[in-house]
Formats: sequence, structure tokens, C-alpha cells
Amino acid sequence: AADSALMMRLLQVYVGVQLDFMDQNEESPLRELNRSYVGYFDRILREGIERGDLRRELELRPLRDLFFGCLEYGLRTHLYRFGEEGLEAYVESLLDPVWHGLRADAATSQPESAILARLESAAMRIESAAQQLNERAGR
Repeated sequence: AADSALMMRLLQVYVGVQLDFMDQNEESPLRELNRSYVGYFDRILREGIERGDLRRELELRPLRDLFFGCLEYGLRTHLYRFGEEGLEAYVESLLDPVWHGLRADAATSQPESAILARLESAAMRIESAAQQLNERAGR
């Protein structure tokens, strides 16, 4: 979300504004960025399920849609109405109920903290890659 232009481009893809996205070749920077998000997310969830931090019956694809759909809609409406003001706090409050529903043991906050830390670390790496992409594109 720190790179507003790239984030809005991703949001356009997710809401279907750019329907030709699926026809882009395998080397598309946007497709690669999307794969990075999905790859990090899936690995983190699998590890959480294997460790017992998350419920075993959870399925990755619906979780991915729930997570990214929640972020897409929430970020789009927040950025539209408020810009970047309060964005970080809004994202945390947006995802808090999602994580509570996934946890294997709702009585402890330790697993949630570990998952959020991993996702934050992955997001920072992805943001760095997005910034490099923009620099290469001359933005």
C-alpha cells in the first residue's frame, strides 16, 4: 500500500477493471508481483496449519480469496475516502477479525503474533520488489 500507483494497479486487476490481465505473458511484472503475494501467503498459512497455530480444516484457496478480497475492498475504500491517513491502523483493524477466526486456539495471542510478523516481513519484501520494479520502469 506504500506505493499507491502500483497498489491501485493491483486493485484494478483484482476487481476486474483490466480484463486483459489474464492474457499477459508469464514474464509480466504485475503477474509476478501477484504470484509473490500468493506464494508468501500460502507458505505462511501452510506452516501455521502444520504447527497447529491455525485450524487444520482450513483450505488455502478460500482463505486467500477472503484475505485478499478483504484487503482489496478495504484498501480501495479507505484510500478513496481518506487517502493514506490512518492506513496502517485501518489494515490492522480490518484483518484482526479474520485472524481470530483462523486460530486453532483463540485463548492465546502468541500464534496470531507470529503469523502477523511473518506476513509483515513478507509484505516488506514485496514492497521492496515493487519499488525496484517502478525504478526500472522509470517512475
